[in-house]
Amino acid sequence: MSEELQFDSAEPASGSAAAGATCANCTRPIADLYYENGARTFCADCTHRIGDALAPRFEAGRFVRAALFGLGGAVGGAAVYFGVLALTGYEVGLIAILAGFMVGWTVHRGAGGKTGRSYQVLAVALTYLAIGGTYMSFVLKELRDEPRPAASVAADTAAPSAPQPGPVRAVAMLVGLTLAMPVIYIYGGFPGTLISALIMFFALRQAWTMTRAPVVTFNGPYRIAATGAA
Repeated sequence: MSEELQFDSAEPASGSAAAGATCANCTRPIADLYYENGARTFCADCTHRIGDALAPRFEAGRFVRAALFGLGGAVGGAAVYFGVLALTGYEVGLIAILAGFMVGWTVHRGAGGKTGRSYQVLAVALTYLAIGGTYMSFVLKELRDEPRPAASVAADTAAPSAPQPGPVRAVAMLVGLTLAMPVIYIYGGFPGTLISALIMFFALRQAWTMTRAPVVTFNGPYRIAATGAA
């Protein structure tokens, strides 16, 4: 039966590999025990090393570096997405997926090629933030460009100025609105925004897929057929 990177003690069975078989990784001759991955054979040492390398392991320094790289990808993706949306007035699905690709690629690059669930969550969160930032920027642009009636401007001038929130509170409000904006946009215009929801889903899926850990399955252990069964 196939087991995913499980190397517990087991009674080795006689395999199909004959004497003189070599490891597909280190190319050294296999004297006794070996594992199989598809049609390839691996010695026990290489099998365990590959399993250790692919095992999910959280490393704070690597994760922070991936987050910084991914944040740069999110800003770049949001800028491209906003530019197309502002110029055309339409959401182009490929551009949204490009934003997810940019985040996924930069997170993967910042992690040094390491993948796993923590990097998947990071990539999806940054992609969502990029989409929210795009919507938020577009709304702010529309509010800035919308002409205001003269009476409203005069009333604002005559009224006493309201106390302004502190910088921390202002940043917290901006982040909260940015995170809520995709939900507000999709929910407020549904079902007309169904296409936008699908575009968002595919962008998030792109980031999730690019940082997914590969599944490598080894069968074994087996003994070289010429040595006899255990």
